[in-house]
This record gives sequence, structure tokens and C-alpha cells, in this order.
Amino acid sequence: MGRIERLREKALAGNHGKHRILMPKDWSVSDMDCSISERKAYALKLMLERMPIFIDNDELIVGSRTVYSSRHANQTEIDDPTMDVSVFVYPQYLIPFS
Repeated sequence: MGRIERLREKALAGNHGKHRILMPKDWSVSDMDCSISERKAYALKLMLERMPIFIDNDELIVGSRTVYSSRHANQTEIDDPTMDVSVFVYPQYLIPFS
């Protein structure tokens, strides 16, 4: 079996889900005293510094499927790693409206 076939089998089996995490609540730069553009850049820096990277056998492109947002307010972990795939998340960089 070739590399592409092995990757396809893993994807269909949902093996990658076991490496997902929820974005920690403290991943925010919204309180920084700088422009929105600068805060967005700092949010990206924070994400790149803290996001866990998992490289599976046969993979060439990695690092974009590990951090997800909570699907409900009290969620503390991924409920079902094969199905719990809320939208990709980015650290908070805007000031919340009051």
C-alpha cells in the first residue's frame, strides 16, 4: 500500500482526532494596548508558539488540525475526537462588546 492509500485509510478511520485539543481560555491578546492589526499579528504569534504540532507517519503537511473551539460553554475536552470538529479557532484579539 502506498503513502496516499495509508493516509486515506487513517483519515477515514478518524485516527487524527485523538490529537485534537480545545483552545485554552487564556489564549487571548485582546487586552494588549495596540492596534487591531497588531493584536491580530500577536494572536497569530501566540497560536504558532503554543499550538501543538503532530506529525504522523507519511504526512508532509501538518499542524492545522489540532486546536478547536469549544462547542458549549462548559466544555473542557474534546468529547468525541472523531466527530467533535467545531470550526477552526483563532486566539481572541478583539475587545469584547459590553
